[in-house]
Amino acid sequence: MTSTDIILRFSHPPSESNSDLRTFNIYRIYDGSTDQIELYKFYHPNTGLAIGVTTFHRKNTSTSKWETAGEIEWSSYTNATVHFGIDEVSMRELRKPKNSNSKSRRFKASGSEYKWKIGEEGNDLFVRAELDANAT
Repeated sequence: MTSTDIILRFSHPPSESNSDLRTFNIYRIYDGSTDQIELYKFYHPNTGLAIGVTTFHRKNTSTSKWETAGEIEWSSYTNATVHFGIDEVSMRELRKPKNSNSKSRRFKASGSEYKWKIGEEGNDLFVRAELDANAT
């Protein structure tokens, strides 16, 4: 790991809470420390249906307040439209490789391009954001 790596821990509610699998929290873990900060909350009501809307919130670290970051509108368990503010990205676009032999995936939202891929052993997820200098 390099010093610029960010380590995230995905935490699902206890199984006895009967929560939908699309409900979870994401924490940032600091390398060499037990300290962690809650960064994101994903909530999906447990309706027992594949369809529905998952809302996600991010913590503003300057104000310590939660802000709505977007929502995921599910049409099935594997297909959805992700809303990042006013930008919409289909789940297919999030999964689509740029080249046929590429292991990474790219998508654009809010003037930035994001690139992600699963690590060699299948345990790591690497994400890179390239910000557009002209984006507001």
